[in-house]
Amino acid sequence: MASAYHIVMCEDVTAPTGVSTFTAQATKTLPSSATDFILVCTSENADVSVRLEHSADKTNWAEVKDVDKIVIQAEAVDLDVTASTSYMVYIDTPLLQYVRVKVGNATTATGDAIKCNVRLQYNLKK
Repeated sequence: MASAYHIVMCEDVTAPTGVSTFTAQATKTLPSSATDFILVCTSENADVSVRLEHSADKTNWAEVKDVDKIVIQAEAVDLDVTASTSYMVYIDTPLLQYVRVKVGNATTATGDAIKCNVRLQYNLKK
């Protein structure tokens, strides 16, 4: 399913390493008519966990269970600095107005900085 619009949730973010170590990214606002969501993530040179959260008031956040802490995994055997891995997940949950991602829990075989990009694609109801 192709989406007509997207929001860049984070771009070239350095993902923190360590078990259960996550950094929340900037809050984004969805149009009220947004529907048919797809979360697209790309990671260079590492395994990275991504969590999607949503809120109605920017204060109380709930994790979107459809994403279920998706993990972007590069091949652990043959990583190099140009390797990147992408992952996408369809989201069935109707999202609230405000969304943010948390990236982290990263591991790398090379010791290089772990860069992560995440965007949320969607359509608009007519």
